Amino acid sequence: MRKLSAFLFAGLLVLGLASCDDDPINPLPIEPVSMTLSPTAVTLQVGETTQLTATVEPKDRTFTVTFTSDNEQVATVDAQGVVQAVAEGTARITARVGSLTEQCVVTVSNSAPTITLELRTPTLTIPKGQTAQIDYTVTPADTPVTFISDKDEVATVDAQGLVTAVAAGSATISLAAAGQKAQVAVTVTDNGGGKTPQGLNELPILNFQPEYSFGDGMITDPEILEHEAQLGRVSKPITIGTDEFGQPIKITTSFVNTDLTITAVAYRLATEDGKDAILALSKESLADCPKTLAMLAEYGFTNLKDEQFQGGAPAKVGKKNDDSSISVQLYDEPISETQSILSIAFIRNEQEKEIDTDHPILPAVKDFPDYAAFMTGDVAKIQAAEEQLGLREYWSGVSDEPEVNLMFATKDGLESQTNIKTAYYVYTPDRGVRFVNCMVNFIKHREDLSDPKIKEWFTANGFGENYQYDVEQGVAISQDAAGKVICEIYIDTGRNRAFLRVFGKETAEAARLARHLASEQYDRVMYRPIPIRGLKAMTSQRL
Repeated sequence: MRKLSAFLFAGLLVLGLASCDDDPINPLPIEPVSMTLSPTAVTLQVGETTQLTATVEPKDRTFTVTFTSDNEQVATVDAQGVVQAVAEGTARITARVGSLTEQCVVTVSNSAPTITLELRTPTLTIPKGQTAQIDYTVTPADTPVTFISDKDEVATVDAQGLVTAVAAGSATISLAAAGQKAQVAVTVTDNGGGKTPQGLNELPILNFQPEYSFGDGMITDPEILEHEAQLGRVSKPITIGTDEFGQPIKITTSFVNTDLTITAVAYRLATEDGKDAILALSKESLADCPKTLAMLAEYGFTNLKDEQFQGGAPAKVGKKNDDSSISVQLYDEPISETQSILSIAFIRNEQEKEIDTDHPILPAVKDFPDYAAFMTGDVAKIQAAEEQLGLREYWSGVSDEPEVNLMFATKDGLESQTNIKTAYYVYTPDRGVRFVNCMVNFIKHREDLSDPKIKEWFTANGFGENYQYDVEQGVAISQDAAGKVICEIYIDTGRNRAFLRVFGKETAEAARLARHLASEQYDRVMYRPIPIRGLKAMTSQRL
């Protein structure tokens, strides 16, 4: 089976990684250039241990990291970074390599931990004979959870929360963990047995901007939910391959019923350059797909042409008869999880729009994030700095305090007093170096970067040195007086937005790669459409 990245993701790196080729290639230094430590904060019970992991750049060289504790009466650490909780209190574990240091704050408690039970799937609709997993988290993670169904004749549940639909009807699954309780309302339907309701097309509804829940990013659009329920497709995450880093790409905005010809669909996706996309997966193959072609014809895709991806893989492409802004691509990409062979990607091709703004730039306003507070890794200090600024409020629902990844948004009514809409402090990035990413609200297009007031704004916030801008690249960059911290505005044209990013000069990553990683992490926390690669790598583009 070919890797998915060869077709759906063929030839395109997520969100412009390919453009990094423009950056100069520098020889790798002998000395370490950056180090990250994970975790940077941890709470342990007396007697517990945890492993600290230090990642040093460049990765193709070997460096020796030393670990020390500033309070061995509370916590000790060995040469391999294993921390042992000794007594109640706080200790700081320092990792050191060359001149670089990073710290992990260890809090040791001697009292029983607080138990929390969080339920992400309060309702489940499952076709008879199918299964669905209850999505929940319990803290601490090793806390036992029990599951009980009030109607085993309708739906049963196992010890891991996997629900099996037995017969049409309704049932309630109760969860309990150390006194914490939750319930899941389960509805079992009859139309999952391989028969499509008469006259109902199995393809997804072509709604490229459906309603969704900000809390978890799941589809809430009534039209889509009704369509998928009629087909017996249930909400279920799917994995459609791996990204360029070898990490699995998991889609949660998907619906699955492997008894159908179209076994799975996924909404709220985006192409590499930010175009809206919807994915459908079929049991048929490109060489033999009469049912799929008939469904496409019913949707108005009757003029499909044979094309090839880079590398020679065959595909069919075409535009919607009555709407040339919507195109479709078909290509074989077997996925065992969904029992599918053929991928059908619908893409909406819109012209680049101006970025929405709140007002022209305010050159004298002091509204930058506090980078010094950020680099302490102390949640309380970062929150205190934002409170003192008085422009933004803390969004706990999308923040991750244990990782010190914190989101702040401009307070209602203060939009006219700041150039920043949101500030995202990322102390523990998934990849790359630490940064603060701010969405700005005064840039409409690249040409705005030539405005000298941007330099005035940078200067007012302590970043007036070595200012440069490049309209073509969509970047304006400067640094602080010490030359150790950099700020830059970069325009993400694919996603129709502009960011201010603040980061340490010691980063060893190519600038465009770092911007891509920052945008990617911001997307995850804000539940933006999931970017998928490919959909553009044709040897002949006649769309």
